[in-house]
Amino acid sequence: MEPNAVQVVPQLAGLFNVFVGGMLTVGILLGVGGFIEYITHLGLQMRDEGLARMKWGIYTLFVLAVVLWLSQFVQKNVPLVIFTLGALVVLVIGWFILSELTAPKKEEEKKK
Repeated sequence: MEPNAVQVVPQLAGLFNVFVGGMLTVGILLGVGGFIEYITHLGLQMRDEGLARMKWGIYTLFVLAVVLWLSQFVQKNVPLVIFTLGALVVLVIGWFILSELTAPKKEEEKKK
């Protein structure tokens, strides 16, 4: 029995879990590492580097939350996601066709 799109999409969305685990590790390491650097460089100009690392850790964790939400949404609403992707493909193809049909003719083509 061959898998259909309804079975494959949740499996592909499940691959996000590996990506999410890596992002979680990076986010925590950046946050904790930045905090340690901030604390150990009291009164030094290098303290700003610790703050920058903590910010990147927060940014990474925020992106992680968005990716997790998107992954859960895709896994729970497979037919809606497939319909939406299909509609987007049709709209993009239609836009390309219309832009080519309504584009002004080049001078070389007018001479022929």
